[in-house]
Amino acid sequence: MKRLMYILLLYPSFVCSYEPIVVDVNEGRQIIDGIKKGDEIYFPFSFIKPYYEAYSSEKNGVVYFKHNNAIFRDVAGYTPTGNYLNFDKIAVENWDNYFDGHSIPVNNFRWGQHYYPISILHYGISHHAQKLKCGHNCDIDSNYDNSVDKWINYSGQDNISANGEGVRFTGLDSSYMLKINSSEKYINLDLAFRNANYRVYFEVETTDGIKHIQLNAGSGSHSLNDKYYYVGVPLKTFENRRITIFRDLQTDVKKMFGATYKSLLSVKVRGDVDVFSVSTSKTNHTRIIKRVADWLLEKQDSLGAWPSEFDHMFYSGRTEVMKAGWYSAMAQGLAISHLVRAHSLLGDEGYLDSARSALQIYSVPVSSGGVLDYYDSRPVYEEYPTTPSSHVLNGFIFALLGLYDLQEYDSNIYARDLYEEGFNTLENILPLYDMGNRSAYDLTHISSKTYPNIARWSYHATHVHQLKVMMSISKSTVIKEFHDRWYEYAFGFKVKTN
Repeated sequence: MKRLMYILLLYPSFVCSYEPIVVDVNEGRQIIDGIKKGDEIYFPFSFIKPYYEAYSSEKNGVVYFKHNNAIFRDVAGYTPTGNYLNFDKIAVENWDNYFDGHSIPVNNFRWGQHYYPISILHYGISHHAQKLKCGHNCDIDSNYDNSVDKWINYSGQDNISANGEGVRFTGLDSSYMLKINSSEKYINLDLAFRNANYRVYFEVETTDGIKHIQLNAGSGSHSLNDKYYYVGVPLKTFENRRITIFRDLQTDVKKMFGATYKSLLSVKVRGDVDVFSVSTSKTNHTRIIKRVADWLLEKQDSLGAWPSEFDHMFYSGRTEVMKAGWYSAMAQGLAISHLVRAHSLLGDEGYLDSARSALQIYSVPVSSGGVLDYYDSRPVYEEYPTTPSSHVLNGFIFALLGLYDLQEYDSNIYARDLYEEGFNTLENILPLYDMGNRSAYDLTHISSKTYPNIARWSYHATHVHQLKVMMSISKSTVIKEFHDRWYEYAFGFKVKTN
């Protein structure tokens, strides 16, 4: 049933009868139906909601009205190894993407499917935050007997043998099945592909019947038919090397088949594969943290950076197209923050070395293909290295937080110097983002000499969260002033007029 809520516009002088009226909004720009009760005028909420970006909900007969949809969370107590800005609330699995053969997210953009470092890092950091929340009660494996006699030959010749601690399969002319029957959402295989001659299948029960997720050498992801879905596993980096393949079956079933996951029935193997262990788990945070950190090590280039390999137009009509291979200071900051946390958790020195190397690009000007730009001779680390400059606020602060994490965790002097220079800029340019009742997303209104790009409320809330962290680690009275005022903007506060 359609629900209408009416907003009080004039202060009360109650009478008993309601009178329908016609309301002329802004000199005929819109005509709507209203209700008059004495001196009070009521508008339908369907008008108020888009006009003022207002929101409401109803519970137990009470209507809750909000000035906007911003959600604020406690981000106090920030540390370089702690929960990163409440990223445990983020679920990259629900974004518009698919997960490649190594369970790295690939974005589905309008212009194609691409690895996007910023999304991949949200994935890794969010699982680190979730692991901190669940502590020792998560990432518990249910292990399955992987001995030769447990694998059932359901077609072809017998080409199975014991191989040290695991099982060796040979050739595509035979197929083997290990029964699982588990409702846990993650499947984990410790294995080695000897070449590209293999197939691995996960047989799953769903609300739409039995389906199969098929992994084999290749790239991309697509439906084979209504029961089989293919995921390519890039082979050249992993050939003859022991690795872990894991899948989030709940996410896979939803994205691949549009159904709900119920259980994993079996694992099926064909081809030249050595399988060392098979397990399932309810959560997989540690494996995901490691997988993202390892991806960063593999993909980091000679500048210590992670390029986005697609053309991107940040703001049509204001900025030029960024050509494939562009770098983002936000990606660098998030990468450093993830590598610091992964090193703290897993102890791999390669992660810390990678974080140190990631500092290089901070000093490379945008004009030379880097991320360093300037506003009024002050350094700004650009999320989007656009021409003309965009100076996106949230990306700049994410870049600063990466520097802060490394300077604190590693006592890194270079990171400290970059951070202090950038922080000084932040204090000086914050007034340019203050619109008097909300924050601006960027400064393209200045560089393009036009109207401001106002941050939608979810990004305004991100700004407030970021300033809360910067305030707590710097004790800056300037940051505190803007944090406190921007927080109140979300509840209807506006600065006074002249």
